[in-house]
Amino acid sequence: MRSDGYNPQTDEVYDTQQAIRMVRAYAKDWKIDPNKIGVMGFSAGAELAAAAAVLYDDWDKKNSVPGDPFAGTSSRPDFAGIVYPGPSPFARGRTAPPIPHNVPPAFIVCAGSDDPQHAVWATDYFSAMLALRIPNVEMHIYGNGRHPGDALPDGSHMTGGLTYRNFTPYGTWQDRFIDWFRDLGFLQKAAWKPRPRRIFRLT
Repeated sequence: MRSDGYNPQTDEVYDTQQAIRMVRAYAKDWKIDPNKIGVMGFSAGAELAAAAAVLYDDWDKKNSVPGDPFAGTSSRPDFAGIVYPGPSPFARGRTAPPIPHNVPPAFIVCAGSDDPQHAVWATDYFSAMLALRIPNVEMHIYGNGRHPGDALPDGSHMTGGLTYRNFTPYGTWQDRFIDWFRDLGFLQKAAWKPRPRRIFRLT
């Protein structure tokens, strides 16, 4: 256990945000597009990705002090991949943060009835985006599949809940991700112009 005050519930998200800023700051040196830097996570990693996709404004304001080598560099990811996630900032029982006006596109995927808790957490994030009609957010809940590590009837444990297996639908989620990624122009010119967010007032 670390003894330097590291709080995994918050500092892991900060590490994710700092990593995005670092990659963006060195994008020219590393010959990558600074506007195509995203975050993708699985299970607990997806929990971090979901938080990093909405909490960047506050992080950037608090970490733009003189002397910070990355001051002025945004920690906003350009996209988020959220795969069988843990609880997001929009999970039931939590105080949901405001959704930034430029919240990034997100691709969300999970198994359904065989991974019900993670499916609920995936739906929580999607529902928060849907309520404000955030564009370019896509979710797939599959009828088959389990969470990695889940116990199986033979006493073994699932090693890949959505692993590719002989063209089974839940095993081809990666293809759906590539379709979404390509449509938004991350791999080629966008199939259509991504829609900007429209502001709605809920009553």
